[in-house]
Amino acid sequence: MCSPIDRDLLLALKSVGEQLELHSWTPRKNRHLLWQHNLLSSSCPRTRRSYRGGRAAVVRFEARCALYSANPCQFARSPTSKEKKIPTPELPRVSVPRLGLLNARSVCKKKHDIADLIISSGLDFLAITETWLNVTHGDHILKSACAPGYMSLHVPRPVAKKKRGGGVGLVFRASFNVRAVQLDISLTSFELLCVHISSSTKTLRLFIICRPPERPGFPTFSTFLSEFRTLLEFAVDNNEEPVIVGDFNIHVDNSNCNKARSFNQLVKELGWNQLVLGRTHSAAHTLDLILTRIGSKFVSDVQVASLVSDHHLVICSVGLRRPMTERKSFSFRNYNAIDLDSLRADLPQLPLITAPVFVHQDQVATLDSLVDFFQEIRGVVESHAPLKTSVVVLRDPAPWINSDILVFRHKLRRAERIWRGGEYLQGHFESYKCLRSEYRRLLFKVKADYLCSALGVFPQNFKHGLITPLLKKPTLDKEVFSNYRPVTNLSFLS
Repeated sequence: MCSPIDRDLLLALKSVGEQLELHSWTPRKNRHLLWQHNLLSSSCPRTRRSYRGGRAAVVRFEARCALYSANPCQFARSPTSKEKKIPTPELPRVSVPRLGLLNARSVCKKKHDIADLIISSGLDFLAITETWLNVTHGDHILKSACAPGYMSLHVPRPVAKKKRGGGVGLVFRASFNVRAVQLDISLTSFELLCVHISSSTKTLRLFIICRPPERPGFPTFSTFLSEFRTLLEFAVDNNEEPVIVGDFNIHVDNSNCNKARSFNQLVKELGWNQLVLGRTHSAAHTLDLILTRIGSKFVSDVQVASLVSDHHLVICSVGLRRPMTERKSFSFRNYNAIDLDSLRADLPQLPLITAPVFVHQDQVATLDSLVDFFQEIRGVVESHAPLKTSVVVLRDPAPWINSDILVFRHKLRRAERIWRGGEYLQGHFESYKCLRSEYRRLLFKVKADYLCSALGVFPQNFKHGLITPLLKKPTLDKEVFSNYRPVTNLSFLS
């Protein structure tokens, strides 16, 4: 119904609307016509089914067109910030270090994965729990897991505990000043590595904790709470910024768990805050925690990242200033940018062309004069290619990373997003695990090929030898094989 509108006015507006060349207006021709384009872009053949409301809607549409033709500014929208083109001041980009927390479950089996994880995630520090390293070979194994330009510290599980596992460590960028700190605290219920990290602005006291699951022969949970209370009180007494990270093996996300309630109550009672939200274990529990003082903004942007072992990697930003990256300046001349036409015009003006030095017609110039000619030619060429100075940043490269690794890394992250965004379905998880296994094999192969090409390959023919069994003692029984010592004769001399 169109009773509120005068019929004569509608007819007049209709005639005006028919005279407008509505469809000749081009969209995005000018930004101020954008509203006009949005108004008319939905126009269809004027049938009764094209508009809700029938003929009355057609008349209202034509009336709007007529009003717009009479006063376009009435319908103009306010420009956006991008259209105003107001110059915004560029804030200085502050380089904030990143800290990662990972339960590795054997560093020895994941050496290449950890090095690739540090590079791909841009980590400056990686706190590792469950390193499964010992005193004898632990340093060598953890160093092999470091990316180029990184160093490591670790504390293995005490020898008295015969159960395998345990151990905590830290992989850090070599440009930071990091040192281990010995604490005057007796701890039996969890393993601890305390490090002192200093920068030009602040100092961080980082505590890396690994609490083993409760088993027969291990300290009870009440012992852990008592010792952890002592650690929290000790960490507050220092003037440095304290941060506690680690695998606590407590389901802090389960409000029905008595141990989780006791732990959370202790943390809040002593003025600490737990920052990790979301599942950090494949069994859908939060075990890996980051603790800071209540009100502290030293740790920010806490994220639960990719699944590496049966634990996820937890990443956060810390309020330190990253040391200045080493830079190197060098000078060069860009001979490819020389204007050849200008150079051809200057070369004929040289004394070598205008006044060559010859004593006789068949005798060339002396050596000194030829040197002078060379210096003159060199001066002309260098005048067309002036000396420039450039400064480059010396980065720690990982030269074995190629396009195949980058493409596969993208597929792996996409599969993980599908798994984590699809309510953690088992089918998506199995697909992600298969891709992760293939990525590990590819990474190992590419890195091995690069190292073989860089260091050289031992010839395959020299890897064969002739084994000759010899008796350990002449008096031993020749029928017993354990009395023989195998001796290998190689086909070359070293």
